[in-house]
Amino acid sequence: MTGSDQVWNPDILGDRIYTYMLDFAPSESRKVSYAASFGNSEWKDSTRYQYAKKLLSSYNRITVREDSGVNILKDTFGIDGVQVLDPCFLIRDYYELIGRIDNSDTNNLVVFKLVQSSTWKSEISDLSKLMGCNLAELNGKYISRLGLLRGFNQKHPKVSEWLKQIATAKWVITDSFHCMVFSIIFHKQFVILPSIRERSTRLTSLLNKLGLENRIADSVDECAEILENNIDYTIVDQKLNILKHKSIEELEKLLQI
Repeated sequence: MTGSDQVWNPDILGDRIYTYMLDFAPSESRKVSYAASFGNSEWKDSTRYQYAKKLLSSYNRITVREDSGVNILKDTFGIDGVQVLDPCFLIRDYYELIGRIDNSDTNNLVVFKLVQSSTWKSEISDLSKLMGCNLAELNGKYISRLGLLRGFNQKHPKVSEWLKQIATAKWVITDSFHCMVFSIIFHKQFVILPSIRERSTRLTSLLNKLGLENRIADSVDECAEILENNIDYTIVDQKLNILKHKSIEELEKLLQI
């Protein structure tokens, strides 16, 4: 089984993509994918096309994470695929990792920005002051100077800490797919500030399914306006539960092949 996050993105993997297309598996193997992602809206790699098509055609069943992935399979490779949720949504809860939380009094603006502009730090700092909240950045933090090198060591938070920061946030701003996923899981008020538009299908595909396409901003200034409009998670959960049920059914089909 192959899955899931950008495992079929040649821009990231290069020739290693063939491993994630199970080229090492014996020809008689039963091969499936759960929520595999191309990470882009189209397949642009002509040099790897033929071998990729051969490998993908050998799968018994393919499910992908984005609607754009269904289109790539059909239009580019002539293969049928089914869209399912990211596997993070299939976990019942994350209390084993983060413990029970009480975020009734939280006033944190949590930001996780994978691609940052030269003005990002100052802009997000000004926004947190405008909103009267505490700023918590999940991209890591400086912990010590490196002597004469005048540099810093950077410590990234543990997975449990990263999750807990999102779970206890009041607001979240991100360009990360999985930070968005956990914002939805933990019922956070969030906004997406995309970094690379052509790779934003990973984000917009899910947002459109849940009726959250209005959570995308084009600038830091626009983020405050969007965050003032609260998400009604009663409606979101209704749509999400339908998608979960379908995704679990698809996973069970994969396991029976």
